[in-house]
Amino acid sequence: RIFPAVPDAWQDVAYSGLRTEGAFKVSASRKQGKTEFVHIKSLAGEPCIVMTDISNPVFTGKRDFIIKSVDNGIYQIDLKKGEEIIMYPKGTSPDFSISPISHMSQNYFGKKAK
Repeated sequence: RIFPAVPDAWQDVAYSGLRTEGAFKVSASRKQGKTEFVHIKSLAGEPCIVMTDISNPVFTGKRDFIIKSVDNGIYQIDLKKGEEIIMYPKGTSPDFSISPISHMSQNYFGKKAK
């Protein structure tokens, strides 16, 4: 899962270089509650299975990957060690950069009002 512990109230979320189980490095961005893109790099060549809320995703990388739809929103990707793939919603042209949210909307104490 791309945003497993992020509350729905957090509409805008981004992270870069998160290391995951199976030796993957993941970066992702969500704006207005919708995932804009997911970037996955395999560090060990382990099986890559990803669950995303992106419907009809586009997968792009340096080669044509074998993508299997395992279930609704769950995909198996044949990433080899050192390979990277980006997935994003079909029909969009996302900005693949990660940037902090506006300081005006930050709250260092969770969901409490400012």
